[in-house]
Order: sequence, then C-alpha cells, then structure tokens
Amino acid sequence: MSAYGRKRTSLDFFDWKTADLQTSLIQRGCLALLVVLLTTPVLAQESREVLLDDPPTGTHIRRRAATWNIPFEKTYEELTESERATFRSYYEQLADDEEPPYPNDGMEDIMRDLIKVQQHFVVSGDMFLIALVGAEGSVENISVFQTPDERMAKAAAFVLFKTEFKPADCAGRPCSMEFPLIVEFRIE
Repeated sequence: MSAYGRKRTSLDFFDWKTADLQTSLIQRGCLALLVVLLTTPVLAQESREVLLDDPPTGTHIRRRAATWNIPFEKTYEELTESERATFRSYYEQLADDEEPPYPNDGMEDIMRDLIKVQQHFVVSGDMFLIALVGAEGSVENISVFQTPDERMAKAAAFVLFKTEFKPADCAGRPCSMEFPLIVEFRIE
C-alpha cells in the first residue's frame, strides 16, 4: 500500500530507461480529450488548458486536449502562492517546511507527450501512477495503481522517467518524495 491508500502494481518487467517510444508518438486523426484531475480542488479553481497542435480533419478549430487548475507552462518557482497551495493540497502529510517535487519545466511537456500517446492508442479511462522522485531530481521508480491500458502506463512511465524534476525539499534539504499523476483519458 502507498501513502495514497491504493494497492501498488509494479511494472518492473519493462526497461523504462532504455525504451524508445518515438514511433508510438505518432498522432492519429482521432479526436481525443485528456483531462488531468487531481482531486476536488479542481472544481473551485479556474482551469487552464492545452490545445491539440493539429485540429481534427474538417475544421480549423484546435480542440482542448487537457485541463488542469494549475498553469501547465509554469515551473514550481513561477507558481503563485495560491497555485502552490493547491498543488501542495494533493499531499496528505506535507509539513510546512517541505516542498513537493515538480517538473523543472512545468507540466506542459508531460501532458503534450501523454496526449500524443493517447491519440495513438485511442484509449479512454482513468490512470493513476506515482513516481518516486529522488533527491537528485530524477525518477527512481514508478508504481501504477490504475490504468486504462498497459501500453499507456508504460508510455506515461517513459515520459516521467525522461522528465527532470525539482527535487522535494525537506527542511531545507533535497529529499526523495512521491509525485502523483492522475489522468482521465477520454475520446470525443
């Protein structure tokens, strides 16, 4: 069991660090919607969105691909106090002198990669995984708790493994801490 109260399922049989998913990141012509849902604070906040790079065939309107209540493009340091508080609320027992890990370049690249993979595999459903981010800022392990498709879990793990993080800060020192990723994939 993890700190989030879900049963761990390990995908250790897959070599995440050497995987090459470039061929899997080809966009298909399907309409897909990826919504990041990180617990109930989403409803109380203004949401941000990422648009698909290419509009679907037959239109020039770019569709919304992902929404979240924290700006995707901001680093942790660029987040306002309110946005930081919202992100910190996803951690049940985070002390006042601790900061959670966060992608160095924000969430935008992670979400764009996941959108491309989801469009390729054309899957829908919920995915919940936790990345253990080490004190150096690299992902050390990924635990998958829920996934709509094993291929999506592998792709998401690959994306997280290649992402550099601002390590967590525990009483002024870099430390290891979990980074939860909860995503709802939809096909429109």
